[in-house]
Amino acid sequence: MRKAIFNFFIVVIICITALGMPLNLDLSLPSLSFDLSTQKNTFSYKSSIDNPLSNPSLIDFEIETNAPEKLSSDLSSSFLLDIMKGKEKLSTVDASKLIQNTSNEDGKIIYTLNLSKENLDLSDGDYTLKLYSTAEILKDISPLKLEVAYIHFSKYIPSTNALPPGMMGLTLYFPDTAQEYLVPITRFVKYTRTPLGTTIKNLHSGSSTFGFISPIPNNIKLRVQRNRVLVYLPKELGNYNTDQKIGTFALDSFVYSLTSIEGIDEVKFFVNRRESDNFFYGHTTKDIYPKGTSPKVYLGQDIDQKRILLLPINMAPSEKPIIESMIDGLKNATVNNHSQKNLVAPIPQKVALIDSVQNNNLLTLNFNKEFLSSYKDRIDLQRMMVDAIVYSFTSIEGIDQVKILVEGNPLSNLGGMDLSYPIQQPSFINPETE
Repeated sequence: MRKAIFNFFIVVIICITALGMPLNLDLSLPSLSFDLSTQKNTFSYKSSIDNPLSNPSLIDFEIETNAPEKLSSDLSSSFLLDIMKGKEKLSTVDASKLIQNTSNEDGKIIYTLNLSKENLDLSDGDYTLKLYSTAEILKDISPLKLEVAYIHFSKYIPSTNALPPGMMGLTLYFPDTAQEYLVPITRFVKYTRTPLGTTIKNLHSGSSTFGFISPIPNNIKLRVQRNRVLVYLPKELGNYNTDQKIGTFALDSFVYSLTSIEGIDEVKFFVNRRESDNFFYGHTTKDIYPKGTSPKVYLGQDIDQKRILLLPINMAPSEKPIIESMIDGLKNATVNNHSQKNLVAPIPQKVALIDSVQNNNLLTLNFNKEFLSSYKDRIDLQRMMVDAIVYSFTSIEGIDQVKILVEGNPLSNLGGMDLSYPIQQPSFINPETE
């Protein structure tokens, strides 16, 4: 531009000179001021909170910008919140309904969000929350990303191999109070030479400790045939035949509870001492029901905000490597590509499996250093994590022991546990009483 103006003056001077006109011009160029840069309005989310967050309730955030005049209070209605668990997006929430307060300080609009577990209707576990806006001036900026852990405060009583003197342990499977999952508990009873009948008797009595009711019908007769137990059901089964959920719970409770007894590997049923093509809602007595051998992911369930119990979820065959699938399930409470409602992932998100090696029946799992800081100051939850790992991986056929390493090194103490040695599956899961 300056060069063009200068050339213009030169041409004028030449023309005037050519005409013989007197020349008395100031050749200094006019002082011209040009802003050669175009200022761009910038926006970003800002928060003083540190990730990861543990059991958050109210958090503050603001929009940082060099153009505060562009901001307005009506932006509140434009916010959305994506709720992620691992790589899976569970839902998108209208975040404007989570905003409890909006304030204006020094030209900045500060928003207060309620991210409590109850407000988001989330179960315990680790989540990634992504906050963003659909407003035109904000839609292209990066979301505010929050790593959140909702940690349960109920007590976990670890599994054990210890048997009180003169007692025996019964593993009993009951439907939970919401009738969603089958939960194993261990009940210590006085030693008897009739563990099968004692198991049925204790299934009938339910569990007052946890509010579990009997999952099986009355008037049951039993016989033992080598490694098989014969179960004689009454003629009239009522809801056990007409309600699929009730029937399935009864069948599984019988099979899982009875095959947990040493020497019993399978169960066969009869109805009114005869074969039947329809019992427990469409099952047939012609089938033999063996002890379950499919791999299982053990997840936590908070029972009435008092106790956390581990329960198994069967894994379906998958093209994905079994170790990888099981770690994913333990970290995300996701099994068979399905998020398990209201269950707790025992392994925190920050923990990662570096590698694993199987040598005969021993599986060695090598975790990153974040394994050491899991559930800090909660020894019981650290034990829950280890129990879940051991029960899950020893449910894989051919694996009887698990050894845990951290960054390639043995772990001599975590929550009072010596993990420097291979661990076998404990005998008694979820003791009903301490």
